[in-house]
Amino acid sequence: GRGWRGRSWHWEVGRLLLDSVEPTASGDDGALLWYRAVSAHLFRAGDLAELAAHLIKAREVFPQSADILLDSAYLHQELSSPPIQASAQQLRANDVSVTVSSRRAELQRAEQFFRQALALAPRDADARVRLGHTLGALGRHNEAAAELRRAIDAKPDAERLYLAELFLGREEEALGRRAEARRHYERAAELYPNAQSPTLALSRLA
Repeated sequence: GRGWRGRSWHWEVGRLLLDSVEPTASGDDGALLWYRAVSAHLFRAGDLAELAAHLIKAREVFPQSADILLDSAYLHQELSSPPIQASAQQLRANDVSVTVSSRRAELQRAEQFFRQALALAPRDADARVRLGHTLGALGRHNEAAAELRRAIDAKPDAERLYLAELFLGREEEALGRRAEARRHYERAAELYPNAQSPTLALSRLA
């Protein structure tokens, strides 16, 4: 399962070895590929403690990498999730130290990294959609809706467009604009007719 387990020394050894790359690891495409691959592996494995340490080092080595910043944003989105928050609370109750902040603080960290990534890669549709989702989770529905409209206007692929329409429907609903919410839920349903989320949302509105 995903969680905050103990760290392993061998990833630290790998990072130390890459520190010896000449002239520097920051200019080496292979080093960046290794950092991204390890991030993906740790995320799939649910090894969030190791992933957090890995990304701190990655940001030091590649401060201008939008991909590393996005990986960091995804991590903090995950740390804001109810299962991780509940797990961290249980660990603290058992006097185990975990470096997981409150849900709101983790969402704010995710927002920070999404904005930094978009400053470097403003056309990244996934980052824009996820930023909108994060702002909505923070209760900033007008800002969330604006970001999601920008994502839709950029004409992303079907998967990102579906998510943008679905999330924008939720933001419009939160803002009390039910007709607009219905329109976006219907567009999401048209993109993926078998998806349950827009159908349930439309049923709730009805």
